[in-house]
Amino acid sequence: MKTPPLLLAISILFWGWQTGLLFFAVPMAVGIELHRLVKKRWEMNRADWSKVTDFSAILLLSVLAHDLLQDEKQLVYAVGKMLPLILLPLIIAQQFNLSGKTDIAALSLLERKKKTSVDRYPPADISPAYFIAALLAAGIGNDASEFYFPGVFLLAVWALFSIRSRHFSLGLWAALIVLTGSTGYLLHTGLHVLEEMMYEYSSRMLDYDPNPFKTTTAIGDIRKQKLYNFILFRVKPETIPNENLLLCEATYNTFNSRTWYAMNSPAADLKPTAIGNWTLHETDQTPPYSVRIRKRNPKGRVILKLPPGTTEVQQLRTAMLQTNSMGTASFENPQKQLLDYRTVFTAEPSNQSPPNELDLRIPDAEIAAINRFSDQLQLKTKSPEQVVKILEAHFANEFNYSLDHKGKGKQKTPIANFLLERKAGHCELFASSTVLLLRYCGIPARYAVGYVAAEYSPIEKHYLIRQRHAHAWTRVYLNGRWHDLDTTSGNWLEQDAENETFFRRFGDFGSFLSFQFQRLRESDENILGKAAAALIIILIALVANRLWKQKRKKKAVETEKTVELEIIRNGLDSAFYQLEKQIAEKGWPRAPAEPLFDWAARLQQAAPNLLNYESLNRLINLHYALRFSNTPQITAEKLQRIIDELNGQVK
Repeated sequence: MKTPPLLLAISILFWGWQTGLLFFAVPMAVGIELHRLVKKRWEMNRADWSKVTDFSAILLLSVLAHDLLQDEKQLVYAVGKMLPLILLPLIIAQQFNLSGKTDIAALSLLERKKKTSVDRYPPADISPAYFIAALLAAGIGNDASEFYFPGVFLLAVWALFSIRSRHFSLGLWAALIVLTGSTGYLLHTGLHVLEEMMYEYSSRMLDYDPNPFKTTTAIGDIRKQKLYNFILFRVKPETIPNENLLLCEATYNTFNSRTWYAMNSPAADLKPTAIGNWTLHETDQTPPYSVRIRKRNPKGRVILKLPPGTTEVQQLRTAMLQTNSMGTASFENPQKQLLDYRTVFTAEPSNQSPPNELDLRIPDAEIAAINRFSDQLQLKTKSPEQVVKILEAHFANEFNYSLDHKGKGKQKTPIANFLLERKAGHCELFASSTVLLLRYCGIPARYAVGYVAAEYSPIEKHYLIRQRHAHAWTRVYLNGRWHDLDTTSGNWLEQDAENETFFRRFGDFGSFLSFQFQRLRESDENILGKAAAALIIILIALVANRLWKQKRKKKAVETEKTVELEIIRNGLDSAFYQLEKQIAEKGWPRAPAEPLFDWAARLQQAAPNLLNYESLNRLINLHYALRFSNTPQITAEKLQRIIDELNGQVK
């Protein structure tokens, strides 16, 4: 496919417009079209193409070095955006090459050294590839421009019009182009919508974050998470009160029809006390515990994982933090980056609002089952502390942990089936039932969801928090304070771990490497970016040194050839050949490849009076000296004098 005139220049200007690089695009477009004004062309060999390719490589390395120092997270994006500039030397060299093609083999360091590479990779016209690269770079570099698709469509029509088949009418061709363009536009917009849908789906499946300010959590959501072993985040213990540390994401106060809601708990903006430090709860005492929480690439609304009684969040890189009255904190993370913050906390959830009437409400659909179960244990007659101990003991001894659901049961609700029939279930059922039973006894209680830190990695020196570590528990109000109460059967962690496979270790190793790589990349010192930039600068220096050595080597070879040609020229211009020609015309030619001294000896025997053979032998010695002497001028003068003497004799 031969690109039409001016198409490449217009595509480059389109690229510059879409990416905001018109400052570069205008001279690039002029350079691309310069071959129409300059008619001179050159025949480029493999060495010439190698130099052009090396120059493009230097441009590529320069782009990499620049973006590693600026923002290494956008590295691939930056290289794609600058493709037209990187490939510019190749396209301009092709246009001034006699053949109008590019030596493809020269693009590879290995193939350019092979003589047979021309057969495997014959020269080709790269104009179509450069045109496509310009359009792709315009799409990578623009900011969702509404003019991108129409521009690409018009440029593509221009390119295709020159190669359209003449077997079909222009009207049919135009109709097909319009149909193809319309379909492409629908796919262009549809893929964007599909991408958003897939991102939302994968976020829900692989990285579940509830929104306590707007949405709800339903019975069964956590159970779905427990079927997966992906590592979601890591917790580095500094000082902790116990091994199985609870990390709360959200707290809810209203239950209705299998779903928990956060009611009358609006979000409020929090102001930092210092850069990166946020106080969630004022306290007169220094909190005794602290952990560091690290999570890879969260994007969108991020719910902080907070230990009970968190008073302060430190080193959190965000401009805005929102909290609600039940101790939940979140912020909007516009870009994917490492989430790394430190929390200091007490042993109990003291950062919640006092109880209200919502913390005692029981849905009508659950009253009958709660009443019946409470009467069996005679909970109404017990003190709050006794009720808590009875529930802990009863659930531990009489109930089992299970992720299996065997039918709906005879009761109307999952809570009723769990308490009165199955007596087995997952943590959501244990926590929800405990909250409602406590409320039935007049004890304020809330439903909390989050994770438990139970799997410590000695290698990483972190707790690994997987999806199956998602958990639900109860928060109960006793003696003027909120307390965490977990009534789920004690072996639930062991049962959830049964879903592990051998191949999970490979996934853990990959997660560890990725986590460490991101930590280096996003460190304050930007160690990874600086190291990569330094490496690229070294590569640029090596390429430049290679080009310099090639130039020196070429110059040395040319000098050797010049000296050799000079020596040969002196020999070929020797006056001896004039005398040899005269003797041959007299009938005594030298036989092919016959040595000069042998020829002189043969002449002396056959024609002893032809000339002075002593002078002839001396002449032959001077002739050899002329060809190989370091002072050919002096030798030539002596040779000429003897020739002048002998010429008279031969004549």
